[in-house]
Amino acid sequence: MDDERERELRIHPGVHSDISTFVIMNVVLGLAAARTGWRGFRWIWPSPTRLKWLVHPIRFTVFALVFLPLTGAVCFIASILIGVWRALAWFFGLFGFGRAA
Repeated sequence: MDDERERELRIHPGVHSDISTFVIMNVVLGLAAARTGWRGFRWIWPSPTRLKWLVHPIRFTVFALVFLPLTGAVCFIASILIGVWRALAWFFGLFGFGRAA
């Protein structure tokens, strides 16, 4: 019964439903944190100095089809942590904390 239920949940017949769910959720979370993901991807693959017209579409395709499905959740968590850090820095900056005396 479990095997039959799992087959019904599959999006693609050859891919296990847990893997499909993982990839879809990573893409959704990665799109929510696309700016943080793109910054991380630029660290891995910096912008080229020559042949930009050729490399940029390939680079964006690799980002969207490989990097985002693999690291979307990590980018989302990092984005939340960066936002909390900036909010705390702003809040404590209002009261002068962190400034040299």
